[in-house]
This record gives sequence, structure tokens and C-alpha cells, in this order.
Amino acid sequence: MIFEIKSEAHRKTALEALRAAKIGWVVRIEPANRTNAQNAFYWALLQSISEQVMPGGKSHSRDTWHIYFKTLFLPGRMIELPNGELIEQEPSTTGLNKEQFSEYVERVTAWATDHSVTHVASDTTMLA
Repeated sequence: MIFEIKSEAHRKTALEALRAAKIGWVVRIEPANRTNAQNAFYWALLQSISEQVMPGGKSHSRDTWHIYFKTLFLPGRMIELPNGELIEQEPSTTGLNKEQFSEYVERVTAWATDHSVTHVASDTTMLA
């Protein structure tokens, strides 16, 4: 079972389920994942950037901008391969929770603003 706590009634239901849980079961409490609205806003923003920002006169796809911003704003991590080689793993937005993704998108939005991008879906209230 997964419970999203949006009200005291939801909290009560989750607590009842916790009380009914058997010994040996696992309970995990974590922040919510990013929302569909956040994701839609982010990809629309990347589309606006891809259409309006042309470094050196060259356009780039929104997927390329996605890679660029992950590299710019998210930490990578070093991993050791089975052969002993160390490589830097590309940063990922997949594991970001709702709050972390909001912070990330706000940084991308600020970058876009600094580069005079006009974003049609400029309602950042969906990031919260």
C-alpha cells in the first residue's frame, strides 16, 4: 500500500494501516515524487529554450538541453566498474523528489530568464 498524505484524514488512514501491519513488514516514509505537472512544465521549458537559445547560431534539441542542465545543476557520482575503471555517472533527475525537482526546475528557469527565454507556460506555481 502507498499512502499520499494530503490531509489529516489521509494521515489517519495511513496510521490505521501501520497499526495493522504484521511484524516483519517494511514501512517506508519518503517525500512524494515529482508530479506530472512539474514534468510537463519542465519539458515545455526545455522546448522553449531549444527554440530560442542558439549558442554560436546552432540549435539544440530539448533532450540535449536536458543533458546540459543535468550536468550543470546536478551532481554526478563516481562509480567503479567491475574491471576497476572509475567513471563518472551522468546525473539524473529520475530520483529527485517533488521538492528537489522544484529546486532543479527553478534553477533551469532562472537560467532561461537570464538568457531572455520567453516561456509560454511561465506559471511556476505548478512546481510546488
